[in-house]
Amino acid sequence: PAVISDIAKQNLPWRVLGGGSNVILPDTLPGATLLINILGQEILSSDEEATYLSVGAGVGWHELVAWTLENNMPGFENLALIPGTVGAAPIQNIGAYGAEIGEYIDRIEAFDVKEHTFVTLPKEACHFGYRDSFFKQNPGRCIVTKVVFKLPKAWQARIHYADLAKQFPANAS
Repeated sequence: PAVISDIAKQNLPWRVLGGGSNVILPDTLPGATLLINILGQEILSSDEEATYLSVGAGVGWHELVAWTLENNMPGFENLALIPGTVGAAPIQNIGAYGAEIGEYIDRIEAFDVKEHTFVTLPKEACHFGYRDSFFKQNPGRCIVTKVVFKLPKAWQARIHYADLAKQFPANAS
């Protein structure tokens, strides 16, 4: 919050970067660039239906996918190998092979730049759509700091996407 206050007082332009994997930067950038480096992931709770994971916005997306699989928490397989960070994932509502990240989000913790306070947004407030979200519709409003995911325990392979169904025709539904 103090950094945002300083930037505002100096009337500087600013931007947020996760890992910078999906941007092309000019030789110089005026103003301030905030690098989100909030790491860590932990299991918040687990019941018969789901596991809730809290993940820092600076964690690499694919690293999280690998970590969940290594810890016997399937669900993100269709979203493997997508570049970027966990904090950037909900902005674009990343997706692949018939799955989107918005399906797995329980809530998002963020810094609301306009209100100058930390907020928790439930999934419904994120307005996820195809490659869209509240964050994309309101650029510069919120800086994602943490994402809480809800991974269902009743896992089933998701191979209904056309290219996957061609590879697994007997299993596609």
